[in-house]
Amino acid sequence: MINGGLHWQSAAYALWEAFFCVGACLGIVVIFRERFNSGGRLARFMADNSFAVYFFHPVILILVTASLRGFSWHPLAKFAVAAAVAVPLCFVASELVLRRIPVLGRVL
Repeated sequence: MINGGLHWQSAAYALWEAFFCVGACLGIVVIFRERFNSGGRLARFMADNSFAVYFFHPVILILVTASLRGFSWHPLAKFAVAAAVAVPLCFVASELVLRRIPVLGRVL
């Protein structure tokens, strides 16, 4: 077993581990590029609205989390509820409100 320290076995294991991890990451990128490089209507909708959501999500997220302030739930439960409400709300607000404002529509 390799426990570390200044031994050639530790150096060889560290070198092998680094090469393996980089290779695994590159392999995953290639697999996803070749097999999962298409999207449907939902992916196109989200891609079209991604910049507007990125730019305006703090406002919506603050409103959602402030509305959950009075609940004494576990923090992980609050996070799950806030995410389940805020993510769709951000995309709907982007599509129905933000991108329809003439000045913002040209930028977003």
